[in-house]
Amino acid sequence: MTKAAELAKIGEVATNGQIGGRRNAIINGGFTISQRNGTTSTLMANNNFSIDRWNYYLGGSVRNKTQQLVSDNAAVVALNTASGQTFNNALLADCTTAAAASNDDLVGYIQVIEGSNSVPLAGQVSTLSFYVQSSVAGQYYVALKIGSARSYIASYTVNSADTWERKEISLIMDTLAELEDGGSILDNAGFQVHFTLRATTSSQLTNNINQWVDGNFYAKSDQVSWGTNTNQNWYLAGVQLELGSKATPFEHKLIGEEENLCKRYFIKHKAAAPFERFALGTNVTTDDAAFLFKFYPAMRGIPTLTIGTLSHLCVTDADGSNEAIGTAPVIDAAADSNLGVIVYCADITNDTLTAGDASFLAAADNVNAFLAFDAEIPE
Repeated sequence: MTKAAELAKIGEVATNGQIGGRRNAIINGGFTISQRNGTTSTLMANNNFSIDRWNYYLGGSVRNKTQQLVSDNAAVVALNTASGQTFNNALLADCTTAAAASNDDLVGYIQVIEGSNSVPLAGQVSTLSFYVQSSVAGQYYVALKIGSARSYIASYTVNSADTWERKEISLIMDTLAELEDGGSILDNAGFQVHFTLRATTSSQLTNNINQWVDGNFYAKSDQVSWGTNTNQNWYLAGVQLELGSKATPFEHKLIGEEENLCKRYFIKHKAAAPFERFALGTNVTTDDAAFLFKFYPAMRGIPTLTIGTLSHLCVTDADGSNEAIGTAPVIDAAADSNLGVIVYCADITNDTLTAGDASFLAAADNVNAFLAFDAEIPE
């Protein structure tokens, strides 16, 4: 191969190929991680995470079920045929409660990019690319936002209903000064990326799209009113936000790497067996026990704890007996950090523990038992 041909080949790879290094500011843009619900179709409420890092926002009566579709689903098979690439997963929004187009509803999905990950984008030309399929053709909008203070609205068109289409949107990201707004954003919210399915009148920008403006906007008045009947659906796959004026092929991360990125914000310990043991701890008294949870990787901040149903958990003491927990476990504020927490369980049934002995926090013969630690970024 001549030197000129070699250089031409390098240029071709740089333009079209999988370029080395981390390019995608979106975490879980391939929808491969779903700690909360797995591939189960889940009815969504406002401010509710469906698939890791993807928050559903709802204002009004339109409701949907959100699902992580896996590679053997017909929609993902069709995506791979249309794209010429290989995707393992996609997101599905399936309308379950409809509302007339005149209703003033706000519906969509958002990812909040952490401040430290937003800084390299600030003030730069960037490109958002993704694959979309909708049962409703027409005009849609993506909104970049900084809280509710600044908005950038960009359009894309679904040309044909029920057909996968690739979209590339060139953006100019807001400045670092606007992003920080006089304070540090490093562990807090940076840029927000919204995929709008339906917009209220007050959230519609009348003009000045494709530029940053003051205010809290999601779309324009010609945004499709998705969710007018329960036959409607909307699919999203391969979401990528990167520096530069040209989109590159979607960056497929190793599954373990993507999972660790997601676990910075949310970790769910789920029972894999009826008596799954979640953590080893110590009996503090005859009816109280404390259990250590270490986080690998470190979480973004000190998390909050949710457990589902209390009766699904128990304390397994030194003689192997499973004791009921009378009060919902809490994080001990005197021993918490983003590296690990102590979960304190009080009011163990009948004071059956021996102080100073070791014990396990375990599932109480129930595979639905879980403990979830949440350090998601507030909007």
